[in-house]
Amino acid sequence: MANLNASSPLSLKCTQINLQHCIAATSLISQQLAAGHTHAVLIQEPWVGQGSVKGLSRKWGHVYVSSDQTPRACIYTSKQVTATKLTNFCFRDLVAIKVTVGRSCYILCSAYLPYESPTPPPRQLMELVEWCKSNNLPLIVGCDANAHHTCWGSKDVNQRGQDLLEFLISSGLDILNRGTKPTFVTRNRQEVIDITISNSWSSHLVTNWRVSSEVSMSDHRHILFNLETGTVPVEREYRNPKLTVWSTYKDILSRNVGPPVRPHTIPQIESSVKNLTKAVVHAYEQSCPVRKVRSRHRVPWWNPELLTLRKKAPSADV
Repeated sequence: MANLNASSPLSLKCTQINLQHCIAATSLISQQLAAGHTHAVLIQEPWVGQGSVKGLSRKWGHVYVSSDQTPRACIYTSKQVTATKLTNFCFRDLVAIKVTVGRSCYILCSAYLPYESPTPPPRQLMELVEWCKSNNLPLIVGCDANAHHTCWGSKDVNQRGQDLLEFLISSGLDILNRGTKPTFVTRNRQEVIDITISNSWSSHLVTNWRVSSEVSMSDHRHILFNLETGTVPVEREYRNPKLTVWSTYKDILSRNVGPPVRPHTIPQIESSVKNLTKAVVHAYEQSCPVRKVRSRHRVPWWNPELLTLRKKAPSADV
């Protein structure tokens, strides 16, 4: 298993899964962590007995969980991961830890949004997002949202999904899901209800996000991704189409396009196409503002020692 404090390119292998209190699914996760296939597991609905999490071997890793109530969220990490439990952000349905690599810190969170709750997200998640924002900390949340929205690959949109999306947009959070491969699969139903979200300090750190096709022993599939921690920061600009304000887009486009005109010659057709393309691009740029992030490009020679030296000399040209 990779030592996360070694002088080498660093990549934290993460898994996200709702275990549905299943003994077999729990055993499989424990085996995967022991074999080094994952470093950190963001778990919802773990196997519990007498109010505590069962089946996650302490021989191979650490379990982070709230002790207040019977837990519905926890995090399981390899012993080679240096992590600290954030006690102020550990509850029945939400657990957060701080992972330290060199002098850098990353916040990992497992969140369960129960279907019976009136409106997502819970107050505790809102407070965690604000705390990370105030401290400029990268945040990655593995969440069983129990909510539908086409923005993260669901077949339809329900009110819970709409409420959750509005929170994500207003908080500047990114949805890391890719594609429409279902995360929840039963004999009669397939749906995307599990999502991975991040703030602007961490979305560029997450790579190779995918839904595994391997057997999980749960009705939920394993979601896998890498958290890149041994990388060089470079600022870049981008637009996230999922954050487009479509009402603004339609309004600007309708004003710029004007009434339809039937072209009769090739030059008129080319001019119409040019004007329409210009109007579409202008409407998109106005309704989907540019965002700046510090992206990270992997280089084989980067390591924590160089990161420490760079922080001591912030004006150096990396």
